[in-house]
Amino acid sequence: MNGNFAKNYNVLSYNCVLYSIVISIAYFFKPIHIAFVMRFIGVILMCSSIFPTYLLSKEILKSKSKAIIISAFSLLLPEFALSLYMIQEVLCYPLFLWIAYLTYLHFTREKNIVREIILYFLLAIIFFVKSYAIVYAVAYFGTLCLINLKNKDYKKLGKSVLKGFSCLAIIIFGIILIRLFNGEGVNHYSNQISQIFPLDTEKIVRIFLWNILLYSTFPILYRIFASTYSYV
Repeated sequence: MNGNFAKNYNVLSYNCVLYSIVISIAYFFKPIHIAFVMRFIGVILMCSSIFPTYLLSKEILKSKSKAIIISAFSLLLPEFALSLYMIQEVLCYPLFLWIAYLTYLHFTREKNIVREIILYFLLAIIFFVKSYAIVYAVAYFGTLCLINLKNKDYKKLGKSVLKGFSCLAIIIFGIILIRLFNGEGVNHYSNQISQIFPLDTEKIVRIFLWNILLYSTFPILYRIFASTYSYV
């Protein structure tokens, strides 16, 4: 609305703007085609996940033929039906796979500055697709810090902390830009948060189980990589 991010004609204080920016390309087409183009962009974004899937499979299995088969089957996931809808997950999913691929390369190959910069940038911008995706950055940098602590390499620990704050700085800079160009508005999540209350036993159990699932990413990554790689 008037160049702002809005819902029901209310300007939003909203950070998950990247998907909206991408599909805004559709407005260069005739009004009758806008919805179709938005959905078509979603299909392209979702299908682009085949590239990181192939690269990651090839790295792990060391076989191009097996990687091609896995990539082909990955396109048959039921979740791909979601690409027909205008939802942020169609962008979040391929970004997550690129992060997974670059993270794997970080722990299995020699240091590469360009690759690291791209990884940190993706860890930052995925926050602007889905806010909860910041857990990927927390898990990644947290794992680096734990590995360095285990190895008693405090110099690398300091570097890992600095890299984590650099990623955070990109996120904060992005939020400031959004506020400058979009302005302040209605808190998009206030209604969702208000639905948590009043708390009852069922909600407490759900929150507890969700947090276990969410934060289990951190020790799993640590277990996988800390026991194998010590040069991170």
